[in-house]
Amino acid sequence: MIEDEVQVHRLFETDEMLAFLSLNPVNPGHCLLVPKVHFNSFTSMDTGLQGRLFNKAVEISQHLQRICKGDAFNIHIGNGDAAGQGLLHSHIHLIPRAHDDGFFWNWRMLDLTEAENDGIAKKF
Repeated sequence: MIEDEVQVHRLFETDEMLAFLSLNPVNPGHCLLVPKVHFNSFTSMDTGLQGRLFNKAVEISQHLQRICKGDAFNIHIGNGDAAGQGLLHSHIHLIPRAHDDGFFWNWRMLDLTEAENDGIAKKF
């Protein structure tokens, strides 16, 4: 994608990042924002680049929400295999959303006890 190995619809590009429409979109306008330098995970890059990527992610998401006539947007980072990061190059999903788009995160809700939450908070 960055080296033109795969044809993509580029939305935004600088010397350090690229945004392109997802090859497997969950909604119209779903795109990925990636750093051009390879990092396996979001947490392995320096905080300056993290900040620039996230600021640009918000800007692009707001623009996509307007042009796709969305009601909202999701910004998603899967950081590691257990988090669903299928592509071993850090990337941010930007997904325009509508109330009736049919897409949902299949999250379970845990009923943690006060003691469990207290233990986590104390370790933090």
